[in-house]
Amino acid sequence: MNPNLNDVVSYYQDRLILQYRGLPKATQTVAILCKQAVCDYLTQSLQVAFDVNTAVGVQLDIIGKYVGISRLQGTSSTVNTYGFERYPGHTGNPNGLQRYAGGVNTGIIWMRYGYASTNSFALSDDAYRILIQLKIILNSSDNTLYSIQELLNQFFPGTITVVDNTNMTLTYYIAPDISQTVPISIIEQFLPKPMGVGINFVSAGNLRVLSDGTTIRTLSDNTTDRVTT
Repeated sequence: MNPNLNDVVSYYQDRLILQYRGLPKATQTVAILCKQAVCDYLTQSLQVAFDVNTAVGVQLDIIGKYVGISRLQGTSSTVNTYGFERYPGHTGNPNGLQRYAGGVNTGIIWMRYGYASTNSFALSDDAYRILIQLKIILNSSDNTLYSIQELLNQFFPGTITVVDNTNMTLTYYIAPDISQTVPISIIEQFLPKPMGVGINFVSAGNLRVLSDGTTIRTLSDNTTDRVTT
């Protein structure tokens, strides 16, 4: 473990020759020189400042840019963004575009492009961290079952697991401490989906990983839908 800045300063202050040891000006001079030499430990701070597990605020925003995910997330709007919508309380004009003058077509509006993002909201640091980690998995996975399981175990051991149902479908089991932080409707968008494979999502209790790396045990009737907790 590397010494902290105070340890470094104290180390060199203790090595002042006897006639200067403990004198305020000499002690302060050594402290200033030490801090300048190690740049106030800036380089050491940078090594951990952008660790996804400990980063906060703007640090997470920068990591999000690197991996390709915004803090603004939300469910997709069901409103037809590119088209006509009736203005609330009006019947509109079925003839489409008409002159505005004379009260013609006052009940129909053209939806703004920005409407598509009105359902988005800024995630908390904890929620954003989860999505960043999921995006890292998406960026790193080769979409094989082994790759997905290994990456999930690295970032979400026992809290997000995946099981091959042996029928061209996968089931993701998501523990409450994850789904209560980020809605499953958003999490679903950031879990690997191999081409041609169906995906199921189950919100379950904290999952106990079995010796074979799964959280499902095949029952005597050949079903595999019992989640071990």
